[in-house]
Amino acid sequence: MKKRKAKIPAEDRQLFFIFNTLAPRVSDSNDYGTIIGYTVFNSLKNFRLISSSSEERLFHEVKNAYTHFENLIKKIKSSDNYTPHLFELQNNTESALEEYSKTRIPSINQIPESEFEGSWIFTGILDTLFNRGGNHLDRLRRYGLELDRAVQRRGVVKGNRSCLERDYRDLYTCFVREKGDRRD
Repeated sequence: MKKRKAKIPAEDRQLFFIFNTLAPRVSDSNDYGTIIGYTVFNSLKNFRLISSSSEERLFHEVKNAYTHFENLIKKIKSSDNYTPHLFELQNNTESALEEYSKTRIPSINQIPESEFEGSWIFTGILDTLFNRGGNHLDRLRRYGLELDRAVQRRGVVKGNRSCLERDYRDLYTCFVREKGDRRD
C-alpha cells in the first residue's frame, strides 16, 4: 500500500505558522525582514492567473506566497544556514528590480480587472517602489519586518477562508502603500 504524504491542515497553512517556523532559523532581524520582503516579492513576480474571480485570484496569490516560504524553509532546514538562500533571494530581487526599472510598469488603476492576469499585490509593490525615491531593497526589508509584526500581533486565524483573506489583507497593507501614506 502506498504511503500518503501527511497534509498540512488548511487553516494551519498561514503566515503566522510559517513565520514562527522561519524566525528561529534566521539569527539577524534585518536578514529576517529581508528574507520576508524578498520572498513576497519573488513569489508574486511571475504569478499568472487568467479569468478568475477577484476572490479566487487573491486566494491563489496568498497560496503562491505560502509555497515559496515553505520551499525556502525546507532549503534552510536542509543546509542549516540561511545565508546562501538570502544571497540567492537578493540576486533574484536585484535583477528583477533592475529589469522593471528599465520598463514602464502600468499602474494598477490603468489595467482593467478583466484583462489583468498578474498579481495585484506585486503590481502594487512596483507602484510603491518606483513612485518613491530611496533604496528599493531596504524598503522591501522594512515591509517584511512590518508584515511579521502585523502577523504576530494578530496571531492565529481560524478557518481556511479567514486565513487567506487576512493574510492577503496583511500582505497588501504592509507592501502596497496608498498615495499620501507617510509610513516610509
